[in-house]
Amino acid sequence: MVLSTIMLGCGLGLFFYGMKLVIVIIAMITVLYFSSLILDFLLIMLALNQSTDEQIDDATVYALADADWPQYTILCPLYREAEVVPQFVQAMQALDYPADKLQILFLTEENDAETRKAIAAMHLPQHFSIVTVPDGQPRTKPRACNFGLLQATGDYVVIYDAEDVPDPLQLKKAVLTFANYDSDVACVQAKLNYYNGNQNLLTRWFTVEYCLWFDLMLPGMQQTKLPLPLGGTSNHFRMEMLHRVGAWDPFNVTEDCDLGLRLARSGLKTVMLNSITYEEANSQLKNWIRQRSRWIKGYLLTYLVYMREPLRYLRPGRLREFLSLQLVIGGKTAVLFVNPLMWVLLAIYILFRPVDVYHTLFPGPILYMGTLCLIFGNFFYTYIHLIGCMKLSRFSLIKWALSIPIYWAMMTVAASLALYQLIFKPHYWEKTKHGLHLRSSHSSSGRTTVEEEPQSRVTMQLPAFTSTKHASPPLPAPHSFSASTTVEEEPRSVATMQSPAFTSTKCVPPLLPAPHASSASTAYHGRSAWWTMITLPAPRASSASTAEEEDLEVTDKRPAIRNARHLSSPLPASPSFSGSATEEEDLEVIEKLPTVRRAQRLFVHYLKRLPWQQWLKDPWLITTLVIACIASITSCWYFFQHHQLLLYGDAISHLRIARRVFVNTPPGLAQLGGVWLPLPQLLMLPFIWNDYLWRTGLAGSFPSMLCYVVAAVYLFFSARRLTHDSRASFVGTLLFILNPNILYLQSTPLSETVCIATSVMACYYFLAWTQDNHPKHLVGVAASTFLATLSRFDGWGLFLVLLVLIVVLGWSKRQHLAQIEGTLIVFVTLAGLGIGLWFLWDRVIFGDAFYFHHYLFSAAVNERLYTYHNLWQSISAYMLLSMETVGPILFFLAAIAVVVFVFRRRLAPDMFGAMAFLTPFVFYILIFYFGQGTIYLPGVGTATSWQYLWNVRFGVQAVAPIALFLAILARRWPISMPERIRPLIGQIVLVIAVVIQTILTASGGIISLQDGQYGFSCAPTEPITVYLAQHYDGGRILEDVNAFRIAESEAGIDLKNTIYEGSAELWKKALNDPASMVEWIIVPSGVQGDPITMRLDLESPAFLSKFTLVVQQPDGLRLYHRNGRSPLPTRPIPSGLLADHRLCSARGF
Repeated sequence: MVLSTIMLGCGLGLFFYGMKLVIVIIAMITVLYFSSLILDFLLIMLALNQSTDEQIDDATVYALADADWPQYTILCPLYREAEVVPQFVQAMQALDYPADKLQILFLTEENDAETRKAIAAMHLPQHFSIVTVPDGQPRTKPRACNFGLLQATGDYVVIYDAEDVPDPLQLKKAVLTFANYDSDVACVQAKLNYYNGNQNLLTRWFTVEYCLWFDLMLPGMQQTKLPLPLGGTSNHFRMEMLHRVGAWDPFNVTEDCDLGLRLARSGLKTVMLNSITYEEANSQLKNWIRQRSRWIKGYLLTYLVYMREPLRYLRPGRLREFLSLQLVIGGKTAVLFVNPLMWVLLAIYILFRPVDVYHTLFPGPILYMGTLCLIFGNFFYTYIHLIGCMKLSRFSLIKWALSIPIYWAMMTVAASLALYQLIFKPHYWEKTKHGLHLRSSHSSSGRTTVEEEPQSRVTMQLPAFTSTKHASPPLPAPHSFSASTTVEEEPRSVATMQSPAFTSTKCVPPLLPAPHASSASTAYHGRSAWWTMITLPAPRASSASTAEEEDLEVTDKRPAIRNARHLSSPLPASPSFSGSATEEEDLEVIEKLPTVRRAQRLFVHYLKRLPWQQWLKDPWLITTLVIACIASITSCWYFFQHHQLLLYGDAISHLRIARRVFVNTPPGLAQLGGVWLPLPQLLMLPFIWNDYLWRTGLAGSFPSMLCYVVAAVYLFFSARRLTHDSRASFVGTLLFILNPNILYLQSTPLSETVCIATSVMACYYFLAWTQDNHPKHLVGVAASTFLATLSRFDGWGLFLVLLVLIVVLGWSKRQHLAQIEGTLIVFVTLAGLGIGLWFLWDRVIFGDAFYFHHYLFSAAVNERLYTYHNLWQSISAYMLLSMETVGPILFFLAAIAVVVFVFRRRLAPDMFGAMAFLTPFVFYILIFYFGQGTIYLPGVGTATSWQYLWNVRFGVQAVAPIALFLAILARRWPISMPERIRPLIGQIVLVIAVVIQTILTASGGIISLQDGQYGFSCAPTEPITVYLAQHYDGGRILEDVNAFRIAESEAGIDLKNTIYEGSAELWKKALNDPASMVEWIIVPSGVQGDPITMRLDLESPAFLSKFTLVVQQPDGLRLYHRNGRSPLPTRPIPSGLLADHRLCSARGF
């Protein structure tokens, strides 16, 4: 009925509104993709940054070996599972839990005698029982579980599927998790993964899904307090809470997802437990489609049921439930049906290019949002699968994760079947065959083993839905306790991982099997709380219990687990935590009723907050930040007052490119061009729209200033990681903060500080990764390198250096080839994305993937550079430039520090991390050697160039690494004096040296500033610019911006009135008939291949009858004005155009 109504409404809408309705639908789809992308990005970042899984050490559990554990019931729904029964029984017998406290119920269907016979033949102990579920409808797993619940005697209950192999300590960890949390935690969800992940390509994709879902998505949802869709297995419940919410909905084929939402609606919580249950990944395509279609159908049903009363989500406190339902349950399922439409639209665009139609279907904001989802959305959903595999150390699966988009397409097929069943068989439970791995050659003698190290598996749960009876499903009447009940298979909530979405699509992660019971759970206090208590032996007494402990005391004669401080032995110390003696005592056993308290949770949370607390409480960090901000603002104000922000022609070019995105004919991101890498211009967009900020250059200064501060902070962090001394880190960072060349460039719209910030970030995360080996740091390396490759071509060199260092580091650690390969894939996929996109951009926009290279570099010019194929000249040139930039004394001190550091650290991992900071030296020496660039500096170069300055700003890239090694020197000052005062004296000497050098450089001349004033980098004021500033009265100007430099902002010209190569159709029309399109024409001279001089006959009577030459410069540049217009006005020349530094003359080589 609902689907029919939707289809009827769409049909009527198309009839009455036509194209308008189509545009609205596409806009809604795009917003859905974009919203889901933003949410998933947030979840992944939170999960990567810190783990909220409940971490219960094995040592903690073993320390409680003699505890009095509560009663536990295991429900195992089986249906025609005789083949896997022996494996499951072996897994249950391996559980480390007192047999007298354990009840294991095999739930078999009445018509499944074969499974009951297989169980009976094993002559199992008394705590194993067979329960026969009476015949009835619907024959589903939740119906069987509800029947089994009537026979359950435990205080806690968990579901395991027939093929499950749980962590032997999982039950005890779940009990301790409940004890670590408050009474509102009703469920603990353990993680799931697969033991046959390498059986074939399908099982690899399936395992990759689970790695993402259980180790990134669900933990992220837990951190944001979104309702968690449960897994179909390994979810542990408090018995009372489960009865309170009505147990499982027997009509829902993904009852786990439904129950998770119902718990949240009831104000109860679910916690993830870092304990893994291994399952069998579906290895047959048909079997997989049946299983996945059931998960999708269940999610659809769940969404429809919960949207029966949409207005209830308007109540206070229901926003998270609404977001989870719309974007996780409904959204991720819906995109499986929308994606094919998006793929078709994308294919039509690529093949036929109906540009006008698509501009109608996708208005500006929707087009950009859709393009973002198409490129970065699809990439993001692919990449996070790689991260999930790395987080679980499943390196061999990482390369297979790159092909996950094929898996998304397969899910669309399963979604079609799900839609059919939703209409005709909504409650039908499609049986999934288990035990296929036992028939595979990959298994050994039918024995199940876990491949690679145990890893939590990520599975995106699909909402399981039943159309009715969802709030409190009826429980079947009890039947004979000996009979067996069979459930057609464990329904797992599947989260549909979005598949690649087209131009406006945002990829949806593939549907994954439902996560299993999570790990964190809380002890229930208050009335009827007896099942949460365990009496623990007390090996030794301690001080009196706290008031909190007294509140948790047992009021019943039942065994008790109190939230007390800890176990019979202290918790294992974390390597990054060193608590006080008092804190250590808090972890020990106390009194006769020692209790498992929240120490573990508080311990973990303390560790999570500790870095931020250190940063905020570190006075040297605060000092660094304050000084950097003051220096940045002061220097920008000074150079702004002296009209020195726009000395460089490159600075004007960056501003012009960014401005054209908003103001041009036509505007848009295509105006970013194909020569300058786009990140600096993109950072200007929040400011460049303002006319004053554009004309003064401040629109480019603000992003540079921000990057300067970011670079200073990350440089401080890097030094602190190497020195473990904040004061020494401050001393080294001070060199960077006070360097006059840095201070000048951070005040301009140039791209140097953007590159420095992104490069220092990349090197910091690489250093952190070499020390901690945490996946989040490797992702940080890749993301920062991605940004660096989009800021300057220096970032491309950093990409290659880090690539080599990762391999060398893996080799030095004797890592397996699969681990090195997986690490490289994770790094290269994201870090190299910027390079790949830039080649693609130039290919699409300019028809030449190497357009930027052909424009910037000429082989004929390169061969004339004095450093070309001269290694000694290349090395000496950059070393002399670095000394000129930071000062010779500081340069030599840093060089000594490098030698000493390498000698002491040798092949230690952090040695490789520190070496990454030296990339600028390697990059520029090689650039000079291969003729891709060079510098001119007094005393450096050929005899004809010694007096000139050119490209000397390259030297600022060396300031950050020199500052870093100066910090290392400040920590280990090699002088003979008492140990306690030696570092302090050395640091004071270095601070004095830095301040003196700053004063000397500022008074003697800042070479980066002088290059803009007198060198080849100076942007001279063209006579044409002066003429236009005096006489321009409006009208369009035809110009070739690649052939000459004209400062439109200073001449009072609006970029909307300029027609150039990027003006698309207007450019072609202006070249064909300039008199009908423009009022002014600027014609370059001596520029080979210039389109204006090639298309226009400037000497013909026809042209001269329409245009008059008004200015001709000595270098041949000419300005024409249209005849027959009113007399031109005459205005005073702006003072900025005649400043001394603007009187430099353009020089050639």
